[in-house]
Amino acid sequence: MVNAPHERMLHTPAGLNTLPKEWYWARLDEVCDGIFDCPHSTPTISPFGPLMVRSQDIRTGFFRVDEAAHVSEETYCERTRRTEPRYGDLFYSREGTYFGIAAEVPAEKKVCLGQRMVLIRPNARIAHYRFLRYWLNSHFLAAHVYGFKDGSVAERLNLPTIRALPVAMPPMAEQQAIAYILGSLDDKTEINRRMNATLEAMARALFRSWFVDFDPVQAKAAGQQPDGMDSATAALFPDSFVDSPLGRVPKDWKVRKLSEVVELAYGKALKDTDRLPGAIPVYGSNGQVGWHCEASVKGPGIIVGRKGNPGIVTRVMTDFFPIDTTFYIKWITDISFTYLYFTLGSLNLSSLGSDSAVPGLNRNIAYMSDILVPCQEVLTAFEDTVIAFFRFIHENDEQSTALGAIRNLLLPKLLSGEIRVQEIMA
Repeated sequence: MVNAPHERMLHTPAGLNTLPKEWYWARLDEVCDGIFDCPHSTPTISPFGPLMVRSQDIRTGFFRVDEAAHVSEETYCERTRRTEPRYGDLFYSREGTYFGIAAEVPAEKKVCLGQRMVLIRPNARIAHYRFLRYWLNSHFLAAHVYGFKDGSVAERLNLPTIRALPVAMPPMAEQQAIAYILGSLDDKTEINRRMNATLEAMARALFRSWFVDFDPVQAKAAGQQPDGMDSATAALFPDSFVDSPLGRVPKDWKVRKLSEVVELAYGKALKDTDRLPGAIPVYGSNGQVGWHCEASVKGPGIIVGRKGNPGIVTRVMTDFFPIDTTFYIKWITDISFTYLYFTLGSLNLSSLGSDSAVPGLNRNIAYMSDILVPCQEVLTAFEDTVIAFFRFIHENDEQSTALGAIRNLLLPKLLSGEIRVQEIMA
């Protein structure tokens, strides 16, 4: 128990009892104008309208606006009757898989609280909202709140515990500087994420236009020039359709079994304890799970979840190591990397399970899937266009990884006062 410059007592995080002399400890409710619980009711989701924040929407410490649900204006008014979230406030998840995470309320967005959420309103004269977010998401506080959770089924923090959370408080000028340094790194990472999402959506839209809706072929069959396409590219597409096992498809394009096009090769076992520091990404059934010093497959490549998260399709632009919960693609025919990535993602492979207790992808059943194989000239044109998007995405990911390493190094040192802002800015 450590005294703050206030009358009430509070518990401080273990291992962080010594602060710089200008700093002090405070309870969260002592540096806030209010801490508000969510309405304890299940809101009705709408296709559009104001946003609603849930714990899964802030699992990364950012409010993912593009993933959030919507509610009606009426529901929004009901759920904000006590207080309306505003820029400078923080969302805080108090229950569930992603409990104990804070995120900023976005500017110029109408957002209400979903279930399991709390709204924190910092006192702007005492606490900088972004500094407070970093503190609430720090490993210091994560270890602290773990001991205060209640609930036998779901992880949960009650409101009195949240109000009494300890906060290490630097002077306001130092809070602002810490928020600026860490925020600059995080803001660039978030910009990269949004840019990557846009590039991925553009590539997927082109795939759908060419190979699902057959827009260029439809236009040529109607005697028209395909929209937004130069004449040389348009000339690569047929101008009529034929029947096939997949329905009507462009003339001269083939339907093949997946087994005729690729091999689903098994990944290799690689325990956490056997991984050595390095720059080779290690992939499991749901994406990257770590790093290693040695690759087992030369990139670029495609990984398909085999066990645990069957059918999840992930691409990688570098050499990589797929572990034994995955398949990775070995090419049998000269089919476009980007085309195959989107095609595999459209096959609903997760439904082709094996008869076992652990969800798994049955390779033999997957091999029986029919896929459309366009002519090589069209595949090359698609690859030449979309691969540039994927390379840009990869460059952004690499930059974000480097920024994240710098942030993770600085964050605990800045929040504990081990490194002072003056040392960085000097």
